Amino acid sequence: MRSLSDYSLRDRETMECPYQFYATMRREQPVHRDPATGFFIVSRYADVLEVLRHPSIYSSAMDRMAIHSTGADEEVMRIYMTRGFTPLSTLDSDPPTHTQYRELVRDAFSAQRVQSLTVHMTEIAENIVDQFVAGGACEFVSQFARPFPLTVMADILGVPRSDQASFKAWSDAMIDVYGMMISREREIECAEQGVEMQQYLAARLKERTLEPKDDILSDLVRARYGGDRPLSMEEMLSYANVLLVAGNHTTSNALSNSLYLLLQHPEAIAKLREDDAQIRSFIEEALRFESPVQGEIRVVTKDTVLAGTAIPKGSVVNFRVASANRDEERYPDSAAFDMGRKNVNTHLAFGAGIHHCLGAQLARQELFVAFSVLLRRLKNIQLAPGRNDFKHTPNAFLRGLEELHITFERP
Repeated sequence: MRSLSDYSLRDRETMECPYQFYATMRREQPVHRDPATGFFIVSRYADVLEVLRHPSIYSSAMDRMAIHSTGADEEVMRIYMTRGFTPLSTLDSDPPTHTQYRELVRDAFSAQRVQSLTVHMTEIAENIVDQFVAGGACEFVSQFARPFPLTVMADILGVPRSDQASFKAWSDAMIDVYGMMISREREIECAEQGVEMQQYLAARLKERTLEPKDDILSDLVRARYGGDRPLSMEEMLSYANVLLVAGNHTTSNALSNSLYLLLQHPEAIAKLREDDAQIRSFIEEALRFESPVQGEIRVVTKDTVLAGTAIPKGSVVNFRVASANRDEERYPDSAAFDMGRKNVNTHLAFGAGIHHCLGAQLARQELFVAFSVLLRRLKNIQLAPGRNDFKHTPNAFLRGLEELHITFERP
């Protein structure tokens, strides 16, 4: 049996199948210091919840660029400062700043707003399926899982669908940096693409100051921080960046992870076709079982102790929601896929506390719409024989398949 010292978050083998690592941590050392990153990794449900519920100790206010950088952070900053705008994350803040930032876009992701988008999301999903359904096969990640949420988010933001290829390239670049598994050269290349995205979005935001529309970019132009101060360009770009990048990749990963999981349990497909309510149960269990966001980070504001482990002030804590969601103490028989699991809605795939994902309702509805359309339009869905290696995109924090080749029949 492997020991904890045999694993690292930056190791490709660990990333491909992290669940044995998580189980070993939960059993032997619930808060484990990773020698490759220096992070204190938190693995149990109760301890992850402790981190999420105490932002005054486990702070989101951090220099994420420096933490994730391969050593190229000075060159990266030079690129942004000379050709773009200072990178800022409105998410990387604590109350009261975080509370006021979040309040500005809360209505855009309300249950009422999300419900009003359902017909539009369905049309998008139908149109995407139209493009490949006649062929009886597709590569699901590139032909559906990525374009569907990207198109939804582009429409919500108010940017043209015709620029989708650029959105994908920029989004991939930002996620690569976040994933901590790229070279210094790639990190600098990602900064170049980040500036391109900034310049593009800044131009769209300036257009909205002259001609507002019914979209989030216009909402950002009209927003007033604290009720009176307009947002700076850096603040508006931060919002747009988070929505375009995070809202795209996490849902894309959830789609591919969930379909792969479903195809490993074909007996469940008939149940989903018979009852839409079963689709929602499936989605929640899939999010628990294969969390698209594996973990997040916080910085400790004072010397503290968690699960018996001393953590010095200034340390980076990496809480693994994917491990928490497989914690046997919280979810009996946690390594089994069970759509009837009674407490599945307590999973932490969207976080918890003040940083609970603002787009959680949107993501859930996107997943529901997607599977409703896919199960209606595609019959006898199967994995394409000999076409899949089931490798995941290299990333220490997100989990999603690089490709998923499927076959199907038209109804």
